[in-house]
Formats: sequence, structure tokens, C-alpha cells
Amino acid sequence: MMRKLILFDLDGTLVDVFDLHINAFIRMEKEVFGVDLSPEDLIKNMGKPPRIVIGAPAMERGICQETIEEKMETAYKSYKIHLEKGLKGRGEEAILPGVVRLLDILSQRGEILGIVTSNISTVGMLILEKTGLVKYFKVSSFGDVAQKRSDIIERASELAKEKYGFVPNGGNVFVVGDSPVEIQAGKEFGCKTVAVATGLAKETDLEREKPDFLFRSLEDTEEVLKAFGDQI
Repeated sequence: MMRKLILFDLDGTLVDVFDLHINAFIRMEKEVFGVDLSPEDLIKNMGKPPRIVIGAPAMERGICQETIEEKMETAYKSYKIHLEKGLKGRGEEAILPGVVRLLDILSQRGEILGIVTSNISTVGMLILEKTGLVKYFKVSSFGDVAQKRSDIIERASELAKEKYGFVPNGGNVFVVGDSPVEIQAGKEFGCKTVAVATGLAKETDLEREKPDFLFRSLEDTEEVLKAFGDQI
């Protein structure tokens, strides 16, 4: 059987910590930039590179670009601290239904599993460690190693090649995500795309991107496995 590289988005695909992200961003923006934000101020930029998620709402409140850049590292640290506080009370409970069983089976079959997320690496690893999902993933690519989502995917593919000799051939790389941005990036890189409607995007929004497969959740393990070409 041909070994596959299966790259998962994190937030909204494997875990539900969206409220913790929003709360951490709101607290950070107040602490670092002195601005008050609502969840709506942040939602429109979620999924984009972290510098945009942090910088755009501050700029809209009149903070100049130079000040934002000067305080960006401080903002990252503040955001991570507030997110970590929230995760202490969530942990494994944040994992979405069906995820653990699916990852168990794919790992047992020898597939190379990876994380591709716009989170910065310290935040992405924090979530993986606090939820216990870190053990499943052999490669990971984050928002601080590339700006474009397709570049994040490309970096994960490069790591799979470096570590495991994996050679992508157009049919053995999959991207699993919950937003149109992730499906678009997967197509741009030439991956097969698996959309799952467990995040903020509506099922109809995902359908418009014409993913190769679309599921309401990852709970129906047998059906999801068929998307990867496995025999049930």
C-alpha cells in the first residue's frame, strides 16, 4: 500500500478551542496595545497568519504599523500566556468527536500524519501537548515558518521528505481542514482535499470550494477512511 502524507489543520478540525483563542486575543490586545475588542473584531481574520490576526484590529483602532511591529513579540507572549491559562481547564475535552479513533487507525497503518496550521509554533505545540494529540504527528508546519497557507503545506511536505523519504506524487498527499482557506491552499499545492464542517465555516461555504471530500464531522471513521483510499 502506498504510504500517504495526511496533513491536518488544528483549530476547528481536530480541536475546539476557538473561544479560548478569542478570549486570549482580546486580553492580549488590551494588555499590549490598550485597545478593547469584541469577538467580531477578531473573527474576520481568524485563520490568517498570526501577525495579521494581531495587527489588523490594532491598526483599525489607530495604532501605527511601527508600534505594532515593535510590540509583536510581546503580543505573542501575552497571547500564549492567556491561552495556556484557558487550556488548563480544557485539555483532552477540547478534542472533537471521532478524532482520536481516526488518528489511531491512520497511525497504526503507517501513514505520515502532520499538522499544518496558521498558529505560531509555540501556540500550536501548546495545544497539541495540552490535548495529548502531539504523539500522533510526525511533521508540523506553523504560521511563523511561512506566510501563505500553501507554503505551510509545502514546508510540511519537505519535512516528510527529509525525515521519512516521502515523495509526493499528486495522489498521496491529503489536506484536512475546516475552512475555505485550507481547501484553497490544499488545491494550490496539488493535494487531495478533505473538508470537515466542524469549524466556523458553513457546509455550503465549504461546498463552494469543491473539495474532493466533504464531511460534517470526523465521527464516521469508516467513511472518512475511504477518502484516503483505504480498504475498510
